[in-house]
Amino acid sequence: MLDPVIVDAVYDLVTCEEAFEPLLVALAAYFHCPSAALIYVDPLRPSVAVQRSFGRLSGDALVRYQTEFAAIDPAPSAIVALPLGKAAATDRLFSEEERNASPFLREFYWPIGLREALGAPIARDGRQFGLVAVHRGPERPPFTDREIEDFAEIATHIARAVDLRNRFFALNDASDIKSDALNASAAGVIVIDNNGIMKYANAAARRTLSRNDGLTLSRSGNLRARDAAANERLQAALTMETAPRSAILSIPRGSLEPPYIVRVRKRRRGLLLQIAAGPAPFEEIEPVLLDAFGLTAQAARLVACLIGGDDLATCAAKLGVSRNTAKFHLRTAFDATQTTRQADLIQRATTVLRDLGFQGGGRTTLEAAGKKSLMRSRCAIRTDIGRHPFDRMLSRFSARNHRRLSIWTISRRGLFGIHPSSRQSGFLLRGRGDGERSGSEEKEVSPRRP
Repeated sequence: MLDPVIVDAVYDLVTCEEAFEPLLVALAAYFHCPSAALIYVDPLRPSVAVQRSFGRLSGDALVRYQTEFAAIDPAPSAIVALPLGKAAATDRLFSEEERNASPFLREFYWPIGLREALGAPIARDGRQFGLVAVHRGPERPPFTDREIEDFAEIATHIARAVDLRNRFFALNDASDIKSDALNASAAGVIVIDNNGIMKYANAAARRTLSRNDGLTLSRSGNLRARDAAANERLQAALTMETAPRSAILSIPRGSLEPPYIVRVRKRRRGLLLQIAAGPAPFEEIEPVLLDAFGLTAQAARLVACLIGGDDLATCAAKLGVSRNTAKFHLRTAFDATQTTRQADLIQRATTVLRDLGFQGGGRTTLEAAGKKSLMRSRCAIRTDIGRHPFDRMLSRFSARNHRRLSIWTISRRGLFGIHPSSRQSGFLLRGRGDGERSGSEEKEVSPRRP
C-alpha cells in the first residue's frame, strides 16, 4: 500500500505550483535516495512546463547538467520509451559495458555522488514529454523489483495528477480570456446568483460601483440603488421569482451626470446586468486619440472636447487658446484622420473609441449648438455648419413666430426652409459653406412669402 503522504503530495500538484518540491522530497525519503527529479514539457503550452529537482541533482549541479550534459544523458529517452504505468532502473536498462563507456556517467553522474536512477514516464503522446525519477547513491543497494513496482504505481498517480493539472490550467486560461474580454468592454457587466449576491463584476462595473453615486453594494454583497424609488424597481427586477426575462431600468445618480441605464437579463443560474455609465471625460480619451491617430497633444485635446459636444469656440476657451489656434489644431486633426468635415472627424474618432471600449461623447452637436436657440423667436444659426453633422432634416419644426415654416434643413450652404402652402423654398440664412467660422449669429428669420 502506498504511503498516504506521497499520495496527498501527488494530487496537490493539480492546483498548487509549490507542491512539486514536497513531492520530490517525499519520493526521495520513501526510496532512501539523495535526489529526485521531475520533468514535463508541452511545446504547445509552455505555461504548464515543469522542471524540478531535489538533492544532489539541483542548484549548480542542475545548471551544469542542463548546459553540458543533458544532450548526452541516455536515461531520459530510454525511460520515456517505456509504456505508461511501467518503471525501470538504469542498471537494468543499460549493460555494465554501456555504463562504463558512458561519458555522462563517468564525467558527471558518478562524480556528484549518484549511481543509479529509477524512473517512469508520466506523459508521452507525440508532443508531451514527461518523466519522474529518483537517484540513489553508492550508500544504498540497487533498486529491487518491489521498489520498481511501487514506483510504477506512484508514477501512474503522478501522470493522472499532471493531466488534471493541465485541464485545470486550461480552465483558468479560458476564464482569464473571458475576463479580459469583459474587462475591455466599456459597459459594466455584473453577474448575480440566485440569492441576489454579486459573483462577478468586470472592470467597468467595478469603477461604477466605486463612484457610489447611483449604484452600490450592501455589506452582504447585494446590489442597491441609492435612490429609494429606483432601488424598489431594481430589487423587483432582481427577484428571480417575479423578474421579467429582460428589464431596462434608469438609475439616477447623485451628481449632475446622466443616469445609469441598467439592463437586467435572466440566466439559468442567476442574473446578468449590463450597465451603461455614459460618456467618459475627455481627459481619459485624449491619450487614446493621440496614439490612435498620431495627433499632437493639443489636437487630441481639441478632438476629445468636440466629441463631448462643445463647439469650436467653447473648446478653444476650455483649452485656453484662441479660435484661430483651435482652427489650426482642427486642420491638423483633419489631416491625421483623413477627413475634411468636423462631422466626419467626430464620427471617425467616436467609432474608434467605441470599438476600443471607451465611451467618448456627450451631447450631440445639434443639441449643443442649435436646440435652445431654434426654439426662440429669434433664431440663432451656427455658421460653421459645414463641419458639423447638420446635414439632416429637422422634421416638423415650428417656432413661435414662424408657424408657417414647417420643415427646416441645414446644409453647407445655410438654413433652408419650405413653405407649406405654396411649396416654395429658399435659403433663409446663408452660411459661408467653407466651415471655417465657428460660433453663432442671431438674425431675424422669416419664411418667404409665396
